[in-house]
Amino acid sequence: MSDTNYAFNETYILNSNFDYMVMVFDERYKGCIVPIWKQEGGNKEFAFAIDFGTTNTHVEYSENGSTPVVFNIGEKDMQLRKLNDLMASVASAKVLRHDYLPDIIGDAYKFPIRTVLSEGNATNWNKAVFSMADTNIPFVYEKERIADYNTITSNLKWSNELYTQEKVRHYLEALYLILRNKVLLNGGDLKKTKIVWFYPASMTEGRYNNFSKIWKELYQQIFDGDLSNVIPISESVAPYYFYKRKKNATTDVVSIDIGGGTTDVLIVNEGKEELLTSFRFAADAIWGDGYGFDSDSNGFVNHFKDGIYHKLMENGLDELCYVMQSLDKQKKSVDIISFFFSLATNKNVLSKNIKIDFNNMLAQDGCCKYVFILFYVAIIYHIASIMKAKGMNMPRHITFSGTGSKVLSVLTSNDSTLEEFTKMIFEAVYEKPYHADGLTIIRELENPKEATCKGGLLNVKPQEYTAVMDLKQILLGDTAHTFSSKEMKYDIVDENLKESIQKEVGKLIQLFFDLNDKFSYTDKFETERSKWNIVQQYCQRDIAGYLKNGIDARKEEIEQNGTEPRIEETLFFYPLIGILNMVAQEVYK
Repeated sequence: MSDTNYAFNETYILNSNFDYMVMVFDERYKGCIVPIWKQEGGNKEFAFAIDFGTTNTHVEYSENGSTPVVFNIGEKDMQLRKLNDLMASVASAKVLRHDYLPDIIGDAYKFPIRTVLSEGNATNWNKAVFSMADTNIPFVYEKERIADYNTITSNLKWSNELYTQEKVRHYLEALYLILRNKVLLNGGDLKKTKIVWFYPASMTEGRYNNFSKIWKELYQQIFDGDLSNVIPISESVAPYYFYKRKKNATTDVVSIDIGGGTTDVLIVNEGKEELLTSFRFAADAIWGDGYGFDSDSNGFVNHFKDGIYHKLMENGLDELCYVMQSLDKQKKSVDIISFFFSLATNKNVLSKNIKIDFNNMLAQDGCCKYVFILFYVAIIYHIASIMKAKGMNMPRHITFSGTGSKVLSVLTSNDSTLEEFTKMIFEAVYEKPYHADGLTIIRELENPKEATCKGGLLNVKPQEYTAVMDLKQILLGDTAHTFSSKEMKYDIVDENLKESIQKEVGKLIQLFFDLNDKFSYTDKFETERSKWNIVQQYCQRDIAGYLKNGIDARKEEIEQNGTEPRIEETLFFYPLIGILNMVAQEVYK
């Protein structure tokens, strides 16, 4: 592999350990390298929690049951060793961190990282492909220009494109190799290492089984331990364990984990884990491209990209300008928006003594806030509808976790404001005042994704798919508040059901309008008052068309997977994905 801006790089795959190696240059010069191997290993028991998300991946670990911490690599347990100072040159160092991993993880390169795989352009997936040789995890993604000889693949978790399953395996294999080295370099016992991984309840059984197989096979291959050490936990449940232990949220709790692709909800009623649900309505519903659009039509991308690009350019951040241009050419709004968010902690940006905080830009922009308000009202309305239909108490605590929950700070950083607003939504659904104990909202503003991993390590007990599905309930989203049976398929979605769902969405939209009269969005959330008429107009358009688009897209995905066309999530949010996209387009015109 080579690039005009990079050193030359060759990788050799060895199937066994070696005692020495001989290097030959130009058939005239030879050198022998004899490594002084350190005797590593020990009795420490490591546990790693891996939140392999749609947008980001986060890893935390504990030693011998200690308090979980974010995964790191320091100077004492560096995993790459260089033979001489020449290999520390700018070009060589760049190759090493692009095609393998950085020397240090926890500073400029740290978790959470984007869930993307880097592969050489010449990679042939019909032949043998090797992790850390043909593919790797690019910790430099969004931070530096990707080498011209590499290609990036995103959306690993949900994509149905050719070779996606192989790419998921290679992404996780690279991660496993890094974790294995961490264990060996810190006196750990490989066979006792535990791997906790998470899955959303909206994942089909077929996809879950495929993922489970990959996690287990890689563990056997790399750690050679008992497969009982590979522990699946529901994304709906794990954050609750963290907040239960650390924030005393125990009775009548709603735990909401908002990721990039899915929102997972656990409802604890009178101290008992009563019900969970999951739906594909999360951060990507805000940042994505709706049905049939791309980034050229995305309201957020079009409004912010020129200002961000010029700020990068004027401060001499050419590498990041190149990254942004490359992303812009791919026309995937989610990837562009993710790059915007990453700039707030980018070391090169901070070194210029400037701040590019996309979350703060959104918080100060009154036009876009209507999108976030509707997104939030829709999720709380749906959860309240489930709880009322099941005869449950209104919650005493609501906890938020997941990277997508950062959007709540766009609305307000004041928990009291959000609590007051949330109570009003529950009161509208329940048609009675909130109970005297009130509502407490608990959220992690800095890194909400940590709650899932920490929760998994605080309660290391497997939650197999079938057991979790016994707790799962799906409210179809119609006015009759019908719950789906486990065998219900998409062929039951006739015109009468579609019309009923449209009416239920209409009730939500009307509540969204009514709340503005009682709880002024301009006064409470600093929305742009002049845009309200536009918002009202586009919230009520094309609901039937968006519902059809959502159902068709989901059925197509199921057919590509080759799984049973069972209804795995509510249909309620399908129209709202299109509405959010269109409102974002129109308020910025």
